[in-house]
Amino acid sequence: MGKRERTRTSYNQDEQLKMLNEALNLDEVNHTEVLNVGNGSQIQTINISNLKPFPGNREIEGTDLDSFAENIKRNGFHGTIAVLRERINDETNTGRSLSETEKATERTGDFTGKYIIISGHRRVAALRKIIAEDANFMNGGEIPAIILNDDITWNQAEELNILYNNDTQSLSYKERKTAIIRLSELYKKRGLNDSEARLKVSEKLKIGRTQVYSYLRIQNELIPSLLRYFEDEKIDFNTAFEISGCSKELQMNIEKRLVETGKITKDEVLELKKSEEEAELNLKSKVETYSRKNEELLQQIEELKRKSEALEKGSLEKAQIDHEIRRLSKAKSKNLKNLRESRDGRSVVKDREAAITKATQKVSNDIYLLQTKLENGGELSSVDKEKLRIAVKQLLAMVPDAF
Repeated sequence: MGKRERTRTSYNQDEQLKMLNEALNLDEVNHTEVLNVGNGSQIQTINISNLKPFPGNREIEGTDLDSFAENIKRNGFHGTIAVLRERINDETNTGRSLSETEKATERTGDFTGKYIIISGHRRVAALRKIIAEDANFMNGGEIPAIILNDDITWNQAEELNILYNNDTQSLSYKERKTAIIRLSELYKKRGLNDSEARLKVSEKLKIGRTQVYSYLRIQNELIPSLLRYFEDEKIDFNTAFEISGCSKELQMNIEKRLVETGKITKDEVLELKKSEEEAELNLKSKVETYSRKNEELLQQIEELKRKSEALEKGSLEKAQIDHEIRRLSKAKSKNLKNLRESRDGRSVVKDREAAITKATQKVSNDIYLLQTKLENGGELSSVDKEKLRIAVKQLLAMVPDAF
């Protein structure tokens, strides 16, 4: 399945101001400073050469920039973009990823004279195409921009960037999931619990709470390899959600099927889940049967032992009862073996599989997060490189145990 075509809704200046106000005015329960467009923010023109993209902004490659550029040339550049004055300690200037503490606190350092685009990346990219052909267009690329309050933290800027790109109908699975997860993290850092954060994300992105929950479950419960299939849109949303409710063992089997066939449907996943549940029910039934049989044999043996003790030593009846006790004891031992193989033996195997799956998932997650950081233009710190070295070492150590 290829990437779906992305479209963007055009906002006029009044709509943008309304949207910005809504995004900046945070609820009182968040105990966060309320920012206002009219308090420290301003609108002015900025030359396109002084604009930098926001780190990790949704990709615009593959969108219809040529058509968008033609529309700007024909109808003019409508509306404004939203930008933030860059400081020397911002990661757009240093190339260093900020820590979570730095993102949550006031930005520091002198201003560089550059501006970070919060909203308008696609319009800026289209205008760059025009300027490359006509250097005098719009006075050499002078763009009207809302310059946001300098007191905005990096986390607040990131929230605005996500909200300005909240046309979730045009986002890919990966982009939508990334927006939901990051917004949820930002709201929880303000003191909201999981339920409150999901509700806030739902309201801000104008999507149902069920969909927010579903994306979070997909992120948290899918094994990394299947998460990649989902992000590459090789598994649709409903199928991914069903798989996220499967055991890790079944997910690994589903991955094998995907490797072999290249596809899997929601109905096939449901059928596999049904088969797994039936197998578990059969196992449970066997355990209950063997347990019940074990109790019955134990009672019979105890009763025969009492009879044997009351009989005269060397009598024929005592010899017959002792023989029956030995026969039942052998039957009990065999039954107990079956019980252990069905219950304890199975548990040992499942525990071992679970341990390997959990360890492999953690290592894969570490590698995946570092790869995502590189794909978004970040650089690996010395801590990141050490984490990668350890992750690869652990992964290689697990390979013999996986077969």
